[in-house]
Amino acid sequence: MRNKAFIPMSLTIMRFILVIPFAILLLINTKTTVFLSFLIYIIASITDWLDGYFARKFNVSTAVGAFLDPLADKFLVIVAFSIFSLKKYVYLPFFLVILLLIRESFITFMRIEKGELKSKEIKFKTSFEAKIKTTLQMVTIILFYFFHAIKFQFIGIQNLSPQLFYLPLIFFSISLIAAYYSGFTYIKSYPALAEQTFTKVISTFCYTGYFPFASGTFTSLLILIFYLFFPPDIIMHLILFIIVVMMGLYFSGKFENRMMVKDPSYIVIDEVSGMLLALLPVTLIPYVSGILFSFFPGLKDLEASIFNFSSIANFSFKELSDIRNFKDFIYANHVLFIILSIMQFVLFRIFDIFKPLGIRSMQSIKAGPGIMIDDLIAGLYSIIGGFIIFVLLFIGLRL
Repeated sequence: MRNKAFIPMSLTIMRFILVIPFAILLLINTKTTVFLSFLIYIIASITDWLDGYFARKFNVSTAVGAFLDPLADKFLVIVAFSIFSLKKYVYLPFFLVILLLIRESFITFMRIEKGELKSKEIKFKTSFEAKIKTTLQMVTIILFYFFHAIKFQFIGIQNLSPQLFYLPLIFFSISLIAAYYSGFTYIKSYPALAEQTFTKVISTFCYTGYFPFASGTFTSLLILIFYLFFPPDIIMHLILFIIVVMMGLYFSGKFENRMMVKDPSYIVIDEVSGMLLALLPVTLIPYVSGILFSFFPGLKDLEASIFNFSSIANFSFKELSDIRNFKDFIYANHVLFIILSIMQFVLFRIFDIFKPLGIRSMQSIKAGPGIMIDDLIAGLYSIIGGFIIFVLLFIGLRL
């Protein structure tokens, strides 16, 4: 029986492994590599059918296999759509991929929670709607391959109507709707599980709170890294900050009550909110640089080299596919942006860890506010500390 169970499990693991060469070959973007990546995708899709076939034939379905099989599918699909969203001539906005990632991640988290509950009453089987969604996604990826190959003249088809190139986007949109519809059927079937999952995911910031050591620092570092690669404008930053604070105030308290532990280390949504607050001044620099130059006219000569923040708003995720633009982004245009962001991260971690100036006393407050307020104050102190360092730096430069 174990030998028979090894076959479908091996096929599932093989599908995870195939994602690596699949992604590399598709990113290289030559006629040969795109064809090879497509071939790998077809092989991976066949293994998806085969592992289910052998599991049913040998009657060796396991809880681990039932979890890993759809996870491998989601991994392959998300990677494929993410890479296609980078392609210059493929119409797929990255925010739509993010919406798909959110749906797939939440359903995966529900499966994890179901496994922890070990409840026999919850039969988390792939629904008919989910199978339709998966089929649509497979067709959509094939369409993306086809039209991408035409655009780069890997296939000798010319004079196609430009409107036809929106066909993959239409199919993707339909598959996204199907994905959310099937997701809501899971939530409707198991509302208690969905509520428990959502509370845990928010409080632990997608399980990053379970990092084996320094989970708060690890989560703050993730926010910094994401911030450096995808710097938001001030409006988006404020919206995100308000949403995180509101969700943290509500869900962290609920999760604390469920765990019956006062502000456990795996609740890190407070670190996320504090870090976002600490980074807020960095988003203001493009708007206040003119005022700074009026006070420090000697810095005007540096404007072109280190104060060139104007291109931040125009920097798109698609440019990450161009290594030269990526290096320019990191090393040339936004050196000061990166330095100040790292400085705010360091200041926030110092205030959050050592909790000086009355921060520690805030922890006596109960429930969600007690969890969140001390980190928000640490973020506020980071702003003040960063401002003082900023002013002293420019005074020193002026002298």
